[in-house]
Amino acid sequence: MIWKKNILNIELVISWILLVFMAIFMVSEIFSDTMLLPKWYLSEVAIVICGTVIFITFILNYKNNEYRNIFIILETVVLTLCTLQAALMLVQKTGIIKNYGEFTCGSFDNPAGFASCISFSWPLGLHGLRNQVKRKRFLLLLSKSICLLSIIMSGSRTGLICILFISLWLLFRKREKHRLLFITLLMTVFVSLAFIIKKDSTSGRWFICQRTVELINKRPLLGWGNNGFEQQYMNMQGYYFEHHPTEKYTMLADGIKHPLNEYLNIAVNYGLLGVLLLVVVIFVIFRYYNRHPSEISEVGFCTLLSIVLFSMFSYPFSYPFTWIMCFFSLCAIFHKDLLSIVIRIKYRRYFCMAFLLCFVSITPGLFSKISNDIKWKKISEYAKYGVSEKMMPRYDNLYLRMRNNPYFLYNYAAEEYDAGRYRDALARAKECQHFFLDYDLEMLMADCYQALNDTQMAIYHYHKAHYMIPSRLMPYYGEFDVYRQCNDKINSRRMAYLILGLPVKVRSYSTKRIKDEVKLYIISEINSLNK
Repeated sequence: MIWKKNILNIELVISWILLVFMAIFMVSEIFSDTMLLPKWYLSEVAIVICGTVIFITFILNYKNNEYRNIFIILETVVLTLCTLQAALMLVQKTGIIKNYGEFTCGSFDNPAGFASCISFSWPLGLHGLRNQVKRKRFLLLLSKSICLLSIIMSGSRTGLICILFISLWLLFRKREKHRLLFITLLMTVFVSLAFIIKKDSTSGRWFICQRTVELINKRPLLGWGNNGFEQQYMNMQGYYFEHHPTEKYTMLADGIKHPLNEYLNIAVNYGLLGVLLLVVVIFVIFRYYNRHPSEISEVGFCTLLSIVLFSMFSYPFSYPFTWIMCFFSLCAIFHKDLLSIVIRIKYRRYFCMAFLLCFVSITPGLFSKISNDIKWKKISEYAKYGVSEKMMPRYDNLYLRMRNNPYFLYNYAAEEYDAGRYRDALARAKECQHFFLDYDLEMLMADCYQALNDTQMAIYHYHKAHYMIPSRLMPYYGEFDVYRQCNDKINSRRMAYLILGLPVKVRSYSTKRIKDEVKLYIISEINSLNK
């Protein structure tokens, strides 16, 4: 009926479909990252193009009685696309469609991204279950069943927690006095069971949380600045294992890019003042929702509530869909005031022109960023075939335009190392330290120092890499190789025995090769001593 009355221009609907589709489904091998970057880049393009269409269409053609119909259309689009994403994941589980990678889930790089997508769409449509006609109710229940089954199959505890919490919140919405107490007790039991099931994962999360709190304690007020967690966390983890070498967490430790909690991430980067500001914003939104209740604002609030809850256990803001749903939720919650603002705009056309100019001004930079990433992907693919030295002029040219991209800098440093440009590789690796510091970067710097015959600095960085992730063999092997090249037999044998005694977390060809090589070295040393 909404479509027959032609209430909204078709451009608005198509633009919204494209925007949400790009954020959920886009996967492409032409970019340096197959799963995540396509979603970001093409969502940004969609925001520039489709966002302009949505905004201008709404401003110029808006009528006061249309907002509810607009909201239902936008809500239906999101719900439909998220259901298709859930169906894709289930089909992948059957093996009919192959996964994009070993740890991928649907069209996302891991179950956390997939679960965030399904969880944030869960509140959509639930308000109409009692009032819909039978056919619509059946379709809605089918959609929710597919989504729930996909979350269970993905193994995401956070997704299940969010879905259960939002369902209980809506179920007990008319019982204000007992709702919060009952939901809190039930959720406590459920969360406890969920985290008991995967003990290793829970222990790892707890360990990350402890080290993150230590980081916050060092700069509690203003934090470490933008990218502070990536710059500092692995150093903190390495410091801990250096002073607790026999700790049970040594076999669980891995490279960490995020504290698995958005609030802890804000506290590390921007301090407690940043967290306080966020709490004030959430409080203002909650207070406004309580003062201006409506069916539309309830959907927006429940969606925002699922984002707030999911952020306690994961990193949903790494995905563009989360930002889109935040915007969608805020528009739903504040829709009454937004409508009054739109109605009061006298010079709508001039306002739209100014808005359009803002989008046009950011377009060249966006397309330049996308073009550079595509060129980088092509160059890095060629470099894999052992022609790093020939690719250096192209890398040098790209460096002028991508020097603020930490992942490009690391890849550039690694290729310079392979091309034999050790001093340049070391300089580039040091530039990376302004953005992040992790195991791989420490290993690269150690290899550079070793190639430059600076044994002390090479050993220093191999030590740092080892303590960051104690279960890895390569730092010990690198140190062993340094001593062997220096003909330091005492330290070479010491490192060889350490390598043989180190438990292997993940068995592979490289770990077997290292162990076998070290065994042969020890045998040859014993034979030489016997002679």
